[in-house]
Amino acid sequence: MYKTCNKAILDLLGDDFSACESPSLRLEKFLNLSMSDSGSRNSEVKHIVQCHNKFRSEPVVRKYAKARQLVARLEANLIINQSGGVLENAGICLHPLRGYPYIPGSSIRGVALQAAWLQWQQEKSEELALRIADVFGFPTQKPELDLLIKQAQQDKELKALASKLSFLPAMAIGRRGEILLQSDICTPHHRDYYDEKSEFAFDNEDPVPLAFPTVKEGTHFLFRIMPLPRADEQCIEDAENFLVLGLTELGLGAKTNAGYGWFYFCKEYSADFMQRLTEEKQRQAAAKLEAEKQQAKAEEQRRLEQQRAEENINEKARLAAMSEGEREDERLSQLDEQRFQYELGRLALKKDPLNKEQKNALLRALKGPRKQMWLDMKSWKKGFNKQNWPHICKVIYALNKEFFPGEKMP
Repeated sequence: MYKTCNKAILDLLGDDFSACESPSLRLEKFLNLSMSDSGSRNSEVKHIVQCHNKFRSEPVVRKYAKARQLVARLEANLIINQSGGVLENAGICLHPLRGYPYIPGSSIRGVALQAAWLQWQQEKSEELALRIADVFGFPTQKPELDLLIKQAQQDKELKALASKLSFLPAMAIGRRGEILLQSDICTPHHRDYYDEKSEFAFDNEDPVPLAFPTVKEGTHFLFRIMPLPRADEQCIEDAENFLVLGLTELGLGAKTNAGYGWFYFCKEYSADFMQRLTEEKQRQAAAKLEAEKQQAKAEEQRRLEQQRAEENINEKARLAAMSEGEREDERLSQLDEQRFQYELGRLALKKDPLNKEQKNALLRALKGPRKQMWLDMKSWKKGFNKQNWPHICKVIYALNKEFFPGEKMP
């Protein structure tokens, strides 16, 4: 048993790579390998599937205005790129960054071409052969078909012809948290015979279950056909028809004869699924935008609260540095006219509620910023605003004489 990394990586990801959050790296790079122990292989496949189902991300579906899109549903588990992994016959196509399963465009083109070839074998028409050349280019690697295409183009020196469209990789689409990958089992019963260690396949060997990852039945794949500038509507329609025929009648990937890789497709179902997918994306975008607004609002609220707290601290520090008289001047300056009149009314109360600094501050205000009120007060009669203003004015004159001898009121 050995591990496909150095000690620094093991220290970072753990001895069993449990901290690895990249399904593609877990599949291709970080493995516990043993060439003889099938149990360790099966354990690795299990951990790869668990890593995928836990950490894979949703695909980013870019919009191509002219692309023909269709959604097909897996009717059986899908095996794709099985021989491409580090573990023998345990590979699968995973997006290197986001980790979701995908089907390479070359595989999609291959199954569509095979479907077109089988359809042409039934008709063997020149028109269909030329339409196939438009979709897949020339030569098609089907000698009989290529010969007919050449004969149909006798007036042209036909050497090679590029396809008029491209088959883009198909992406597995599903909600976050939905299980898309699962482990499957292949059980050889005659391993020595297959390894040429025995001349005959006797039923005397123990079955050896070998696990491999598959895309789970029921998973939806988004297929896209991208037309190039020379493509017309007929070419796009043909490509879609060939692809649908291949997916539903031939299957895609490995072990299709054993029941793997078969798809279901219906135009109405596909259109409805795409509509629901678009609406779901719009809801997610709206929810994300609303969450961002709420977060921005909360951050602004926190900023304002912090600013108010700092202002309060600064204000307390400023007031603490003032004398008592300065603080009283500050308090009176913030009062409206009615409230200031109430403060003046307190001067006339029999039980004196004001101290010397408060009285001094009232006098300073009447000589300064409240001078106009003082000038008006001298003409106010008893009962105005429920106060005995003549008596209040006498008290003010007396206080001024006491506190500021020789200084007259305005």
